[in-house]
Amino acid sequence: MRLVCLFLLALLPAAAQQPAPKPLPPVLLQWAEAQKNLGDMEVPFVQTRTTPALKEPAVTPGRFWRFADGCFRWELGRPAATVLVHDSQEFRVRESADDEWRALDAEDPRWRMWSRFLSGRESSPEELRRHFLVDAEQQTA
Repeated sequence: MRLVCLFLLALLPAAAQQPAPKPLPPVLLQWAEAQKNLGDMEVPFVQTRTTPALKEPAVTPGRFWRFADGCFRWELGRPAATVLVHDSQEFRVRESADDEWRALDAEDPRWRMWSRFLSGRESSPEELRRHFLVDAEQQTA
């Protein structure tokens, strides 16, 4: 027990020295505030993945549609390879262009994250940071 306590105490200063997260861009703060009152929207985005195994980040364009009735469609790739759809009843996903559509169950992390996000429970800046890292933004009118 003492060894565990000493280990945790040794980690405490390292955790305290972590840099504070970058503040969210103003456009996302405004979006989070207006989330519950938005109508239909279509948003292009770029997903950037970085891992130690990759020399360069993997960059993939995508599109996101959200409708006032709570339905949405999320596509990744051009042409879309990964597609996630919610029709107010269930979440369905197709992982590749050759894959079959399948329903996600409530235990799938994607189901939990998207259902909280779409319900407005995750529209605060803190909840956005929990699931998304915003490195750069561009606002067009």
